[in-house]
Amino acid sequence: MTTSKARAVYVWVWLPDATEPVVAGRLTARPEGLTFNYGRSYLDRAEAIPLYEPELPLPCSTAPPSAARGQRR
Repeated sequence: MTTSKARAVYVWVWLPDATEPVVAGRLTARPEGLTFNYGRSYLDRAEAIPLYEPELPLPCSTAPPSAARGQRR
């Protein structure tokens, strides 16, 4: 029996005119591919911006980044 674990990293961003970065969300690698979830605290910010408009619009809660489609196997 094979078990696989999801691996995740937090994605930080510098918002316009900010002096410190904030956590925007989490990128998770699973056997079926990558997914990105914006954090609730990020989505609640008035100054929140989409990290990549075509694939990760606001207020998207879960999205597969396009890079996942081209990842090596």
